[in-house]
Amino acid sequence: MDRLRRVLPVLLPGVLLGASIALGCSATVRAPRDLRPIALGCLVLYLGLILVEGATASRRETSLPVATEDRGTFELYALAQGASALAALGFGYRWSAAPPWTAGLAVAGSVILLAGIAFRLGAVFTLGRWYSRRVRLLEAHPVIQTGPYRFVRHPAYLGNLTVHVGLSLAYESIPGVLLVCFAPLPCLVRRIRREEVVLDQLGGYAPYAARTARLVPGVWQAALQ
Repeated sequence: MDRLRRVLPVLLPGVLLGASIALGCSATVRAPRDLRPIALGCLVLYLGLILVEGATASRRETSLPVATEDRGTFELYALAQGASALAALGFGYRWSAAPPWTAGLAVAGSVILLAGIAFRLGAVFTLGRWYSRRVRLLEAHPVIQTGPYRFVRHPAYLGNLTVHVGLSLAYESIPGVLLVCFAPLPCLVRRIRREEVVLDQLGGYAPYAARTARLVPGVWQAALQ
């Protein structure tokens, strides 16, 4: 069981990558001819995110001790966001809006997707060696307050939500947009609550949390509740 828990952070992104390639290529072919370059570009961006993040974390993840603090939040969150992405691609361009809404949604979705990727990777690279796909504390773990962590406590999660909203809009996938609300978001709330219980063990985290919003300033602002 411990071995399976170690390889899941590598295995699940690999499965998502393969399924996204298959479904994304099919959805791109369904797109209106003039929007296929945008659809293809969004697919390449999303696949690039999976690859870059995987290269950053997967090798380290298998060598780290089993994270008992995580309590299964990784599996739930990974499956939920994978379902959202595959819904965005699998149902992409099956019901197209009328012009000019079609082009508008594609452009808006691609901009949102790009912003989400930038925010997500900015958070991951700011964490550096402290980044982990499971909730855990490493030796000498600091309270990160630089980069996007100056503005919100969980910028990587905010970036991920933004990515999946943008991907769904770019492919005009109503199921994808709905799944962001009903699958990744509830799992993310559970994961954040668990993560903050663990991070509260760090000296300095409570004052940082008191002055910084979780995801969006003014929304779910209260510290460690």
